[in-house]
Amino acid sequence: MNYSLIPLFLALSACGEEPAPDDSGTEAEADTDTDTDTDTDSDADADADSDTDTDTDTDCVHQGDVNITSDADVAALAGVCEVTGNFTAQSSTATDFDGLESLTTIRGWLFVYGNSELTNLDGLSGLTSADFINVRDNGKLEDLDGLSNVTSELSYLLIMDNTLISDLDGLGGLTSVDGNVDVFGNYSVCQSVVDAFVGGISVTGTTTAAPNNSGC
Repeated sequence: MNYSLIPLFLALSACGEEPAPDDSGTEAEADTDTDTDTDTDSDADADADSDTDTDTDTDCVHQGDVNITSDADVAALAGVCEVTGNFTAQSSTATDFDGLESLTTIRGWLFVYGNSELTNLDGLSGLTSADFINVRDNGKLEDLDGLSNVTSELSYLLIMDNTLISDLDGLGGLTSVDGNVDVFGNYSVCQSVVDAFVGGISVTGTTTAAPNNSGC
């Protein structure tokens, strides 16, 4: 055996072995890509959810004023949660406001005046906030109970010439009026009831609390 060839054989064997490939960099890049994709998808989902929430919040808002002239006008507002302007029912043929229980906010005035067929305000039972309330000259209106959840500070309150209402229980949630209060000409409401109501709220303006029914 020729021992001089052994070093050459070992050298050739070493040259034939290839190092194992280093996959750590590729795996890290793959992980980074996966994380990026996941983050992007999550952000997109979050944006979509945010857009959906925004749309849901604004879909029920009526921009501008509302004018009620009939029961059909009331029905057309079903599902509205906020009116950004005034809510006016004047000289209408509407008998009630049923179907408007989702309405919580009126940014302007609630003006209910001269409605000959209106018997109640129960459809406004969800209302918690308005700037100004004027309920006047509604000959068949029996009570104000539909306003019982209004607790916001008003800038003015007028309850006048509603011949059938016999109490002010529907105004029990009010605590303050940053302006004038006028409650008179409601001849089925005892004067003592009106006096107690006006005396129980904070009024920064003037108050007119008579005449009402002084015989009880």
